Amino acid sequence: MADPEDDLKELPSRIIYNKFKGTSCNSQYKQYQIGIRNMLKEHSDIKKHEDQIVEAWCHVTRMWDTSVLWDTNILWDERCKFLYFWVGNLIQNDSESGKFSARMGKIYEALNYVTWKNKCDIAYPDVINKNLFSKRKIVFDYSHDRVHVQKELEKSGSPNKHLWCAYALGIAAAYKEVQEDCDYGDNKSKGYCTKFKGTYIKYNPEQLLSSHCEIVLAEQLRVTTEVEKPSKQGDRGEVELRKELQEEEERREIDGLQIEAMPEAELDENQELLAHQALPDSSSTTTTGLFSILSIAGLGSITFLLYKVSLTAR
Repeated sequence: MADPEDDLKELPSRIIYNKFKGTSCNSQYKQYQIGIRNMLKEHSDIKKHEDQIVEAWCHVTRMWDTSVLWDTNILWDERCKFLYFWVGNLIQNDSESGKFSARMGKIYEALNYVTWKNKCDIAYPDVINKNLFSKRKIVFDYSHDRVHVQKELEKSGSPNKHLWCAYALGIAAAYKEVQEDCDYGDNKSKGYCTKFKGTYIKYNPEQLLSSHCEIVLAEQLRVTTEVEKPSKQGDRGEVELRKELQEEEERREIDGLQIEAMPEAELDENQELLAHQALPDSSSTTTTGLFSILSIAGLGSITFLLYKVSLTAR
């Protein structure tokens, strides 16, 4: 059986983020790295991420040599956004929601210690909380991953199609939250929302879901309804099954497309979208057939079902 992690490794956004970490960046600008490190160390709530931030910054400063990381001019133009979302994702799990933007500001103050043509200002200085940031990151990443995701959903007989459907569901839910903020929130006329309304909104995967996931999710809904209903012979009910799955989860290293109950601090380190975070609550519906299906059972049941299927599909 195909491993969904193998598919995740091919997501364009993940390829970029993975190059921000894990290797030593042999930059010619080490004297500037020292200055940046010293500024980051001034903040006790940031200094533990010092090495990772500087490593990512180092890769971006080398972008004058496009062969190092970026394959196209499009990615070159996006390099500062990738850095912004990578750094934000790094710190969001140990940031209080109301202090997230302030911490990002401190980091970029340090990064701007260096002045040259390749420097990166903070991509979106909007004052936002970490929850909204995580949804914006999902939307941004999908703007680069959408072709890959669409190909996976369009494959006939793909063994991981149910997982890609769960993945796309989470993206669609993130789109909904970001669009509401850009339509009615304080940031509606600011930089990110301008980009969202002009570009990202065109990539909403809801139509893709309607085209490729209705049958998959309807079948999974049928299966989960049968499993969760205790029989007269005393079969296990949902509570017992959830407990068993929790124990199974603790024995596995689950990551990527699988739907899980992983502690928040471990979520989305490398852009893995977990649908239990991103999905709206069970009262949320849309006019599409797909969301009509989901409204019947409640998105919580679908999420639990997809988690369960992900364990058996390996």
